[in-house]
Amino acid sequence: VLATIARLRPRLGGPLSLQVVGDGPLRGEHERLAQSLRVSELVTWHGWLDKASLLRLYQDANCFVNPSLYEGMPNTVLEAMACGLPVIASRIGGNEDLVEHGVTGFLIDLANESTFDEHLAILLGDPALALRLGQAGRERVLEQFSWRSVAQRYVQILGPHGK
Repeated sequence: VLATIARLRPRLGGPLSLQVVGDGPLRGEHERLAQSLRVSELVTWHGWLDKASLLRLYQDANCFVNPSLYEGMPNTVLEAMACGLPVIASRIGGNEDLVEHGVTGFLIDLANESTFDEHLAILLGDPALALRLGQAGRERVLEQFSWRSVAQRYVQILGPHGK
């Protein structure tokens, strides 16, 4: 993501920022990479956030990026979609279960940097498309992943009396 920001910065021309939430053993390495790419001033390293602060970040964002190498059921992608954000996520299990390419966001191959750059530029350059994808993602989460819809599927599977 940092390299993508560095490559897109000259093309986009407008304000650009990256909000990184979470912490881990690679944070120092990523901070050094941001410095070497000369994008440090565009990145805010939040560490772990409480739910209210995280919600504010989702509400202020233009899109959500999840470039994971592996996932189960990524709660962060569900949260972002529930907040109406279009998602760019790596094409891996978990992400593929949530993000519908071209409908709720974009699934990308992490090995293909130009595809990631292209899709991020598309979302940042086309607010109407980003809004449409974000709304579709929110609808998908509400229809298929809300507590109510999950409970209804359990009832269908187990029957009304849990048998």
